[in-house]
Amino acid sequence: MLACDLVRVVTVELTRMSEKNRVAFVLLKEEGLSINEAAAILGTTPAVVRQRAHRAYIQLRTALSVAGWPRAGDGISPEVVPVQG
Repeated sequence: MLACDLVRVVTVELTRMSEKNRVAFVLLKEEGLSINEAAAILGTTPAVVRQRAHRAYIQLRTALSVAGWPRAGDGISPEVVPVQG
């Protein structure tokens, strides 16, 4: 699987997830905010932000796994992972 495939899977999955989960994930992972900063922006508690971001992460991880992308740290290069189809 190539990097462009990775981008496609992530982009599609981000559009599929709930807005609340997507926003929490993007604030933490893309914008680099702390959980407390994201909670202040969203007007909620840090625990809720953590939960929403975790749900987004699980959804992305599942989609990537289905697409044949290995989990981080398994030592397998994405280019040598067979795509199930």
